[in-house]
Amino acid sequence: MRGWVALWLLCCMGCGASEPMGEANPQPVVPMVSVRATEMGAYLSEAQRTYQTVHLMTDEFTGISQSWTLEIVSLYWTRQFTLNLLKRLRLMQKAVLAMRPSNPELLQIHTEYEKGLETFGLAFEAFEQQIDFPNSDGIAEVNFLIRDGNRLLENYQILLSNLVGTQIRF
Repeated sequence: MRGWVALWLLCCMGCGASEPMGEANPQPVVPMVSVRATEMGAYLSEAQRTYQTVHLMTDEFTGISQSWTLEIVSLYWTRQFTLNLLKRLRLMQKAVLAMRPSNPELLQIHTEYEKGLETFGLAFEAFEQQIDFPNSDGIAEVNFLIRDGNRLLENYQILLSNLVGTQIRF
């Protein structure tokens, strides 16, 4: 009887591993990301300089859209303000494109910035189409694009923060 109990205990305990075939859930291998501090510092400095324009752009669009909604400004001037905003956005997009980093990790994060600006451009163009004859679907599209642009720019800052190891807020 003791022999059976010993054999049974040996079978239950196995060879020291909880899984007979090795680890059931192996830990994923995470690649090491490396960006030189000088390259990161130069990039952050340039990004902060261009990002100041993003705040101005969103504040200006808020003013334009509120004035349009409240009918404070004529449709002609609403369109002119929106077209001027689009021109400045295109110039900003060129500046952001020119500051593309050579480091592949930074470049991958940088594309979120470019996508966010492109999405804002689509939102401003959609708004310009709504100025004369607004409809609820068109306004919903503008709101969706603005939200998506904000999400992309927020994601850009989160990814930069994760890479640097401290919170990045422009």
